[in-house]
Amino acid sequence: MLDQAVILCGGKGKRLLPYTLTIPKPMIKVNNINFLQILINQLKINNFKEILLLTGYKHKIIHEYVRQNKIKKINCIYTDPKLETGERLKKIQKKLDQNFMLMYGDNYINFNFKKHFNKVEKKSMIHLLLQSKKLANEQGNVFINNKKIKYYKKRNKICDYVEMGYSVVNRNIIFKNSFKSFNDYIIYASNLKKISYTKTTNKYISITNPEIYSRAKKWFSKNKKLDKYSKILL
Repeated sequence: MLDQAVILCGGKGKRLLPYTLTIPKPMIKVNNINFLQILINQLKINNFKEILLLTGYKHKIIHEYVRQNKIKKINCIYTDPKLETGERLKKIQKKLDQNFMLMYGDNYINFNFKKHFNKVEKKSMIHLLLQSKKLANEQGNVFINNKKIKYYKKRNKICDYVEMGYSVVNRNIIFKNSFKSFNDYIIYASNLKKISYTKTTNKYISITNPEIYSRAKKWFSKNKKLDKYSKILL
């Protein structure tokens, strides 16, 4: 199992306007709890020892939230909102464990972490969590043929799978390269054939835009069994 997780939560969330006019996207509430807290709870329940929050846009709101609630194992790191995801990781490369979990601050899937980690290949620089585009209800960005995987930066109709976040990353790929977007790191690993994956059929929840956010609230409301994620875990 991994000890460290990194959550990207510094974007401006323009697609979620007007909700993000005053708060960063991960702080949007779902059933009276911040979406970010749901992700933090998931990681704590899965025994992660350190969680790095890469903040940016309206970062003080996240930092103050963690401070006021005295949430342990959290390290908030401010990164310039102008930086892209790959550049944010490059800025903190010395803080990264040899292998770490990288997550997006607007995606959630309740899945078996142990099964996911057990499928990480030794040669793999990045291990992805995938779902079929039909289940995810999104255009795909990953093409698989005979277990060989090709990642596309832009959504492509030939792709049958969607990358979900929850990637297991070897920090060497960050140390040895400088790409603006994390997507470029995935493409690089894909071209080197140093990428592996796990598939999941579990429900994919996102807060990307107002319509999807509305569906997320309805889903969490109906799934009371996930109550373990509905309160702050210190």
